[in-house]
Amino acid sequence: MATDFLLVSFNPNLFSLLFLLAALAAINLSWIFLFAMSIRYYIRIPLIARKPPYPTYQISLASKLTEMRMSENSHFPFVSVVVPARNEQDNIKKCLLSLLAQDYPNFEVIVVDDNSTDKTLKIVQDIKSKGRGLREDKSLPIDKLKIISLTEKPDKWTGKTWASEQGYLQSAGTILLFTDADTHYMSKDTIHETVSYMQKQNLDVLTGIPFIELRDFWSKITMPLWNHFSILLDTDAGAMNNPKSKVAYLMGSFFLIYKKVLQEIGTFRSVRNAIQEDRELGMRVKKAGYNMKIVRIDNSVSALWSRDLSTLWYGIARTFIPMNKWQTFASLITVFFMAMLPFLLLPYTFSLTTNIVTLHAHPLFWITNISDSFQKVELQQLTLLSFYLNVISCLMTIVATAVNDMKKYRIAPVYSLLSFLGVGLLVLSCIANTITLFSRQSISWRGRMHNLSNL
Repeated sequence: MATDFLLVSFNPNLFSLLFLLAALAAINLSWIFLFAMSIRYYIRIPLIARKPPYPTYQISLASKLTEMRMSENSHFPFVSVVVPARNEQDNIKKCLLSLLAQDYPNFEVIVVDDNSTDKTLKIVQDIKSKGRGLREDKSLPIDKLKIISLTEKPDKWTGKTWASEQGYLQSAGTILLFTDADTHYMSKDTIHETVSYMQKQNLDVLTGIPFIELRDFWSKITMPLWNHFSILLDTDAGAMNNPKSKVAYLMGSFFLIYKKVLQEIGTFRSVRNAIQEDRELGMRVKKAGYNMKIVRIDNSVSALWSRDLSTLWYGIARTFIPMNKWQTFASLITVFFMAMLPFLLLPYTFSLTTNIVTLHAHPLFWITNISDSFQKVELQQLTLLSFYLNVISCLMTIVATAVNDMKKYRIAPVYSLLSFLGVGLLVLSCIANTITLFSRQSISWRGRMHNLSNL
């Protein structure tokens, strides 16, 4: 009786089985395509490598070489480093110390406190007043540090665009470096190497992809997978270095731009109400025909994209802002189809496989809901194939996440085993943000509410 019940409940349908196989095959082909795009991404974006540390016995020689290089490169253009900061008390000190320690001969650091409600401004002021002695090896060049404190923000400006504009207005440099307050410059040669590369390549704008530090659990299981999908969702950084491509944006955590270029594209005033001002600026730069390039600086600069579940959620939301409603909906379908559907189907394909193996010996199985032209062994093979394709598609998600875990984010690949949880968060975020964009609701970013109807 149990076997008869299973025979009826299984009730296989050839058309639905073939449809399932086609869907799983499409998912696997999509992942293969995404892997290929990821490889092209790394090939097309050059790496500006961090110089390895000198052995102890070479430290004195290294210091002399640095002094000689600074003397020889005294013609290097003056660089103004602009650091907009809002409620960054946990990161601002580390950022500024690493910036002030740069070996570049001619630069200044301008910190623009954007109405912070925490101790950010006080920490910056303490560095300015007590900078000498904060480091054991040598005193900080605190004379290079300038502080701008903002107490208000005009309407129709986002906080960061207003802070960046004020930093630009107070800058003295020929080249401006805009960077975030949560960045850390791991190499003292970062500014020197990037400006040198900019000059050698005859660039007007250079932006860099830093190492993204993942601190919280949800970011570790979500960001590596989300990074893969960003290549499909109109943010393929590899295409930026192709002058014929329309893909263009700047990394807000690091971009160098000649002041005259920024002025000619309208400064931050031209993107004053943009939540993704770095993307809007990049599009204006490329549209104006300036020579721009994106590089990898993940061995030299680190940054934070999210700090907890809340900032992760709103960070994902922010990436949808430049998209129209249908692009957002397409993103939801893509993430669901490639990453979530395989995990949802796995119990079903497993049950099909288990049932057909159980029913294989049943004397009436070969004539139940199956055409005469199909033998039970053929149906069994198709069912097993669907299960194997399903397992492979799940493994694709896990492997893709594990590769990013180790290579890009430098965390244990064990987090990839929980990628299905990250997928769930991504799908929920896509659904929520699709609703938000369709209804033109407000979103929160950097402690402020932004009305999408005004953007």
